[in-house]
Amino acid sequence: MKIVSLNLRGWGGSAKRKRLSSFLQKGVFDVCLLQETKKASIEDYLIHSLWGYKDVRWVVKEPEGIKVERQGIVMHIVNIYLPCSLSGKKKLWEDLLAFKQQSGGGEWCLGGDFNVVLHSSERKGSSADNRQGERLLFNLFVEEMEVIDVP
Repeated sequence: MKIVSLNLRGWGGSAKRKRLSSFLQKGVFDVCLLQETKKASIEDYLIHSLWGYKDVRWVVKEPEGIKVERQGIVMHIVNIYLPCSLSGKKKLWEDLLAFKQQSGGGEWCLGGDFNVVLHSSERKGSSADNRQGERLLFNLFVEEMEVIDVP
């Protein structure tokens, strides 16, 4: 299963929507996770204008994961946009760990914008390593969730 995650930082102008539409219509993935759409609601016409009308299904949900079964394998897919505050991150990490424990077996895919990095070398635009504690907590979360970071 191919999953792609895009942080849109808003739908932007028509040029941005055209680039997004071109990418989406190539369809080199099975699932597309979108963050920061800056949209309170999304209508059918907007999705179809981006993807076209062929074989597209979409879901907009309040914070909640989706469970998919494909070829006998259960996959929990969670699209994440974490807040910048450490307290907000900790709360979501705790909630996700509890959700995983309650959900039973299956594979997990967490995609999105975590607003934290596993390694200081991944941070762009910041030379000071002032978030070491946050990184350590994030690494612990990744370990406890039993997921890996795919570049």
